Amino acid sequence: MPRRFNVRNRHQSRHEHLIIVRIGLIIIRALHFLPLALLSRIGAALGMLLYALARARRHVVQTNLKLCFPELTDDTRRKLARKHFRAFGRSLLEHGILWWGSKERVRTASYCRSACGRGSVSRRPPRFSGGYRPS
Repeated sequence: MPRRFNVRNRHQSRHEHLIIVRIGLIIIRALHFLPLALLSRIGAALGMLLYALARARRHVVQTNLKLCFPELTDDTRRKLARKHFRAFGRSLLEHGILWWGSKERVRTASYCRSACGRGSVSRRPPRFSGGYRPS
């Protein structure tokens, strides 16, 4: 029998969600001190854990890949989905460097691929839309 909607249940689930988010942010902040190579490997492992546990998200990714790339085989789309989850896990943990790292750490951990140095018309640096803005 389905549970009846109850305002109290709604607030409890929201409270639990906030606790999970805060714990996640504490973990990301604690891990941002690790070397980038180690942080990347942990992030990739986190992504594979999410791939295994987040069944609904995995289904959304696989459905989108099937709609966008109908010419790919199921095995190729599965590999692409796993690669996406690994990259997502890495990105999630590496954002800790952007949010809490020093300016020097951010500079050494980031790079930019662009046409800036290859005879482009504009000599201005590229703009990034991220959580870090140098002062």
